[in-house]
Amino acid sequence: MNENKYMKTASIIVIGDEILSGQVQDKNINFIAKSFFLKGIVLKEVRIIPDKKNDIMNALSSLYNKYTYVITTGGIGPTHDDITIDTVADLLSVPLDINIHAAKSFSRDISTELSYSEKKMSSLPRGAKLIFCTETRAPGFYIENIFCLAGYTKICVSMFNNLTSLIKQEKKIYKESIVSNISESHISLKLEEVQTQYKLVNIGSYPSYSFNYPELLLTVSGQDLCTIREAVREIRRIILKIEMRNASAHISTL
Repeated sequence: MNENKYMKTASIIVIGDEILSGQVQDKNINFIAKSFFLKGIVLKEVRIIPDKKNDIMNALSSLYNKYTYVITTGGIGPTHDDITIDTVADLLSVPLDINIHAAKSFSRDISTELSYSEKKMSSLPRGAKLIFCTETRAPGFYIENIFCLAGYTKICVSMFNNLTSLIKQEKKIYKESIVSNISESHISLKLEEVQTQYKLVNIGSYPSYSFNYPELLLTVSGQDLCTIREAVREIRRIILKIEMRNASAHISTL
């Protein structure tokens, strides 16, 4: 996305050995990406990393000051390899405290001794605020611009939906699509020229095949609808010229 300097940006850190091993297929990235798009926020980067403290720390350190929002998924549960919470606390140089509201989500009587798992999930970086959801009693949390969600998709989606009120609606990002049966290689150079001409839009090219014939989906997105439509008209003009040339070449072979 060719964005202006005022556009808000985001990144996602997917944490989990099970994702990297192929044991579990991530479904959170697509949902979060679409949600950010609707908010007018550009998702700039996604990293998938193992349940290792150094990897989590390196990713957080790299992205924390780079983007408006940093979303993490995974690693906030009760097991030995759930170390996202500890790593966020270390990154921000704050201690872990038992969060009274998190503890109450497990037991209304806070004088009752919490289990090891409940205590681990209630120990959050000092100053963190909770992200509750309807799917589990264990909350996610956010502190500064870091939002830590569960990895399990149903819980992650519920948590993200509950934090959307904290993410300000930015200027809308528009997207228009063009579908053609020309080959991507026939238009690639011209698309580069259009992209150079219209710097405030982002042009995407996604080739596929349907019944052994090429099919090309082109997208033009950005925040200025007039500029998007100008770029779309130019691309349609280019496609028409290519189609006419291809038809002429086909006729000449008959």
